[in-house]
Amino acid sequence: MNHKLSTLILLIFLTLSAGSAYSQSSLASLSGTVVDENSAAVSGATVTLEQIGTNFVRTVVSDSEGGFGFYQLPSGDFRVVVDRQGFTKFQGDTISLLVATPTSITVRLSAGNVAETVTVEGGEGGLVNQTDASVGTTFTEREVNGLPFLARNPLAALSLQPGVVYTGESNLDELFQGSNRNLDDREGVVNGIRGNQTSVVIDGAVANDFETQSAFSAALPVTLDSIREFRVLTIGTAADGFASGAQAYLVTKSGSNDLRGNLRYYFRPTGTSANSFFNNAAGLEKPRLDRNIFGGSLGGPVWKNRLFFFGDYEARRDESESTETRIVPSSTLRQGILRYVTVNGDIRSINNAQLTSL
Repeated sequence: MNHKLSTLILLIFLTLSAGSAYSQSSLASLSGTVVDENSAAVSGATVTLEQIGTNFVRTVVSDSEGGFGFYQLPSGDFRVVVDRQGFTKFQGDTISLLVATPTSITVRLSAGNVAETVTVEGGEGGLVNQTDASVGTTFTEREVNGLPFLARNPLAALSLQPGVVYTGESNLDELFQGSNRNLDDREGVVNGIRGNQTSVVIDGAVANDFETQSAFSAALPVTLDSIREFRVLTIGTAADGFASGAQAYLVTKSGSNDLRGNLRYYFRPTGTSANSFFNNAAGLEKPRLDRNIFGGSLGGPVWKNRLFFFGDYEARRDESESTETRIVPSSTLRQGILRYVTVNGDIRSINNAQLTSL
């Protein structure tokens, strides 16, 4: 009984600790200015930010210059509501706060009855980063699930970024499984900086794979369906980490007030693959590779508007063959005849009897 109670307390502690660590990771932020119809600053306005799906709410008051800010935010879809005495209530449409991407908006209030509400369709935020000098691409959940990632490795999206060298010599499938056997050192060079200088951050925690030192792998592998969003910075700032190369920020999914999940199965047979150039030239058949990836996920509320859960499981089963190149003795060496090149460039032979006499 005591053992079960201790286990329960430990699980509750880990859940609360994970939530605290996530909230302190500064994955998203929103700032802006409240102005009137004449672009004059409006101070004392109540600005409310509400996350859609979880009813997570934060409220601040605009300062003397009309400015406001929300920091330490999880990425996701939010709604901004602004209220001020003497102005109509402002309610913006859904705005997406992206991982590692500061967002800035301008809220324009109209004089009128406080009982009236002005709803702005289409959102007030833009995709252009006007806050800092970082350059990168953000992949949303829809893009993560829709793009054809090899071995379902989301970090392979780094190879699609401008300024990234990808020769295709590295086997991203094997890198995802922790092997660097076919790693090309030229792979993942970002704007002239080596690929092993890439930094990977998952939910605010550094997850660099210092063993393989590959630009396309992480020490903590994550499933494709457990990722809500990630951003790859090819040009970062001093606040983006200790590495000098690209920065990859991944955010995993969390539960919401809606119960959602999936069951999935991916099958990749040998028949849909192509043979390599060298196998065709040597008259060899393509090696067998039947890949089976299956799993499921489930997320929802534990305590509505307060506590949520999310879990994802994925397994992989492969039946594969590979072509290996080996150096074997020549037909003369197998007969005990050693052939060598002299200093004059002549080819001479020594048999077993001659070797014995020597």
